[in-house]
Amino acid sequence: MFIADTQVACQQYLLRMIPRGYVWWTSGVCSSEDLDSRSSKYEEHYGTKLNSARCYYRKTKGLANAKLVAVKQIDGNFIWFLIATDGLGLIRENKKLLDTRTNSGRIKWGEDYVLYEAVRPRVHGGGKHWSWFVQPKKQKEIEHYIGYLIKNEPEKMKYYIEMQCRRPMHSGIRSFLTRIIRRTAKNWSAVHPRRPWQARDPATPLPILNSFRGSKTIKEEVSTI
Repeated sequence: MFIADTQVACQQYLLRMIPRGYVWWTSGVCSSEDLDSRSSKYEEHYGTKLNSARCYYRKTKGLANAKLVAVKQIDGNFIWFLIATDGLGLIRENKKLLDTRTNSGRIKWGEDYVLYEAVRPRVHGGGKHWSWFVQPKKQKEIEHYIGYLIKNEPEKMKYYIEMQCRRPMHSGIRSFLTRIIRRTAKNWSAVHPRRPWQARDPATPLPILNSFRGSKTIKEEVSTI
């Protein structure tokens, strides 16, 4: 089992493993004691602690591999994710597993984030890539509130933009915020032509989120299989 120190580290772990074939998943919330019990159970039944060599051997035999990742929340409980690859085995008989490749099976993190594979615009190289994105409903809420602030409480705009920029800068989230800041600055000029834009410079790129490979947030070595 992999214990991540932060939500971002857990998200990055999932973001690394799912494109490697760990597309089936289920999740839940439990106490520390229940997590230990669950970890032992999944290790026994699904082989969640197998090393890279064992995982590769199972893969060559057409067997599914599985991993368990968890992160502690503010209330002391843990949110956990059990992820698995295609293949034969007990893990694939789990009726609760969802497929991240389908719209109904996407991994969501609360009401804010969703993980899926998107098409990259040609201007950015084209192709497909997996990333965390702001959920459509949350995007609409943000856009609606920004429209309200521009017209009714412009003095709060700077602080609201700063708050949004504290989100984890996965590429999908960074792209959304970049569009929002540029659009908001343009609308601001239209509504307040004599009032300078005081929030983040829309021409300044947002920071890129460092890969968890360079951090120490994962307590155990991450398998490459």
